[in-house]
Amino acid sequence: MVDIKLISYIKEGIKKGYSEDELLDLLEKNGWKKQEVLPALKIVSKENKKIIKKPKKKPEETILKQFIRKSIEEGISETEIRNVLLSKGWKPQKIEESFRGIERPKPKKLEKPIIEKKKEEISKEEKPERKKITPMKIITYLISFIFITLILSGTFVVFFYIQGMNNYSITDSSGNVLKKTCLNEDCSDLKEYALENVRDNVLLTILTSAIIALIFIILHFLLPIKTQLLWIYNILYFLFLGLILFFWIRFQSA
Repeated sequence: MVDIKLISYIKEGIKKGYSEDELLDLLEKNGWKKQEVLPALKIVSKENKKIIKKPKKKPEETILKQFIRKSIEEGISETEIRNVLLSKGWKPQKIEESFRGIERPKPKKLEKPIIEKKKEEISKEEKPERKKITPMKIITYLISFIFITLILSGTFVVFFYIQGMNNYSITDSSGNVLKKTCLNEDCSDLKEYALENVRDNVLLTILTSAIIALIFIILHFLLPIKTQLLWIYNILYFLFLGLILFFWIRFQSA
């Protein structure tokens, strides 16, 4: 008969992490005979083998189905899954059997087909949106046209007046031609000549001003760079004013 106490000692030793050889050595040192210890060790090892059962392997079919289901959920096509499984050595019959009974994810409803959406995007890129002409816009542009025409006309009047003053000349008694000199004390002759120069260029003044204003309005309507256009026109206008100022300074210095 095997001593029950000995068996309990061995079980406690195994729980503490001692091997069978270590337990045999310890027990012998503590007065137990080898003939008593060995049968007890065999009994404990048999009991342990019964308790520790090997985990059941999952059948191949279950593993295969799990792989297929997970791949479909990740968005991989069935053709790609089949090709991968065939390359790994799975038989086509088992692959097809595993595909049976697997639920496919339902496709999400699209508001519009992808092809139609792409066509719409392309058409929008190719055909820019037409600018709508509202009555308010027409009135705004008309007022702007008149305003610009008036400003430019006034500027051209000043330009032609100063030009006339610079071009005015008289002939003295000696036959010498004198420019920028008056016959009358109040220089009425010079002023009259300058005004005559303005009258001669009235039509040119109005037409030039209207054409420039019209070009400005059309470009402002068509081009998206409205701020840059305003800067360009302002610079050109101030350059023209600078030219008028130059003529005036030249007249004064004569």
